[in-house]
Parts: sequence; C-alpha cells; structure tokens
Amino acid sequence: MLEDLLSGVEKSRFVLITDAAESCGRHFFMNWVINVAKRCDRVVLVCFERVPEFFLNWLPQDLQEKIIPINGKSTIHYPLKDDTKDLLFEAISNALLKTRGQSAVLIDSLTLHMLLRQPPSTCSTLHKLSTLHGVTQVVAVIHRDVHDTHTCSIVGSIASSVIDIHSLSGSRHTCKIRHCRITGKVFKTTERFSIDYNFHIKDIGPLLPHERPSQSQPLVKSDPMAHLSFNLSLTETEKQARSQVKLPYLLDDSGDSSNNEQPSNARIIYHPDDVDDFDEEDPDDDLNI
Repeated sequence: MLEDLLSGVEKSRFVLITDAAESCGRHFFMNWVINVAKRCDRVVLVCFERVPEFFLNWLPQDLQEKIIPINGKSTIHYPLKDDTKDLLFEAISNALLKTRGQSAVLIDSLTLHMLLRQPPSTCSTLHKLSTLHGVTQVVAVIHRDVHDTHTCSIVGSIASSVIDIHSLSGSRHTCKIRHCRITGKVFKTTERFSIDYNFHIKDIGPLLPHERPSQSQPLVKSDPMAHLSFNLSLTETEKQARSQVKLPYLLDDSGDSSNNEQPSNARIIYHPDDVDDFDEEDPDDDLNI
C-alpha cells in the first residue's frame, strides 16, 4: 500500500503523515516530494521548519524547476490575536494562480499552524486546498507528540490517507496506514521500510511477525513507604490482635452490646454558669400546630 501511495497508483486527495521525536518523518516527506514532482506539472512546497533550499538541493535539477517554494516563516505572518483571515490558504492559492495543469500542495509541518489556529480552522484550510480545481493531492506532516490525541484525530478524520511513522531500529521504520478509497472501502495495514544514506526509501514490504517490536515489560511502581523511619503497616500478629478487639456499642453474636457486659458507673455532672442564657419561650409558639 505504501509503494502504491508514493507512486500515485492509489489515488488520495489528502495524505496526512504523523511522526514524533523518536521517529522523524522529514526524510519520508522528502521522498514524497520527489515522487509527487515526477507525476505533477507543478508542486507548491510550503516550508515551516526547514528553508525551501533544504529540499530543493536534494532534488534533481529537472524536478527543481517544478517546485514553487513558500517560506512559511517569512511569508506567512500570523497575528498575535486570532484573525479570521486564512493566511495559509491565501498564500498557497496565490501561488497556484501561476500554475497550469495538475498541481500538488506539500507542507513540511502543520504543527506551527495548528498551534496558532484552532483545529476546525486547520481542517477548513485543508479541505479547501484538497478540493481546489487542478490540485490532485495535498500532503502534510504533523508531530503527534506535540498535539493531543483529540486534535490529531480531528485532522485525521478529513484525510483520505493517514500514515503514522514509528521507529523500529536505526534506519528501519514502520508505518501504520489507513487508506480510504473513493468507493468508501477502507484499508488498514502496517508496513516496514528503510532509508538509505541518500535519504531514499527502500525495502518496502509488509511487517513480518518476528519484526514486530517486543512488548516492553510493565514498569514496577516503587513503594513510597519503603524507606520510612517508621512503619505504617501491620504484621500478621498485629492484624489478628486487632480483629479480636470488641468495639463498644457493637452487638455480638448473641445480640447484646459488648458495652452492656461491663456497665459503667460514669456520670455527667453539669454546673450551670451565671452567664448561661436560658430562653424559656417556646421557639415554635408561632406555629399553628
């Protein structure tokens, strides 16, 4: 499935790539740039984390001419207060006015935009981009360890393909793919791939059972009372002695109170004080009872 999505055999209007600090998806995104540039006439590349030259210098010369770079940091200035203007959509749509034929939009990271805008606003922008005339595909990356699960789910709900990248070992990675075709059929699979020294993807295939990461051992919680100078727990002898203590005012098996077996001669002696205020009036005198 991954190879078909990269080559364009499987059509997908909006591809969402999620990564994390331990499994960076930048090199994976670079392969998407070169594959999209091969099959599209023009590619609008929006860069928030890296300068456009980082990607352009890696591409062959003939593909560099197809790229329309947009430096998101210097071009798109987000106001301090929330603004109703869709600055990202305006910048991309203005760049698409210069294109003819089939075009694609690739965004190296949506995380900054999502931190400065509400998730519904981001979803609206992505939906408008993916439905623009002449745009065949929109590809964007988000860092799932920066956003909460709910935010990632909202953006992923409008994507026709979601690829979650996880690190396996070294240059080997796995990706969980959820792809929805136009017919409505949904495919879910987990595949593996490797990245060589030139940042090209290779060895794409299904994840074999023996390659799955082993389940980590459950963490043993430390006892906060283990190193105290006093003991808060009871020994078995102390627990047994506590269970044999008869509490006062509790009935035993015979139905008698344990307090009745040894009646007490205690009395309550009260000496009135001079300042005591005794109200002889009936507090309920005004009630018609």
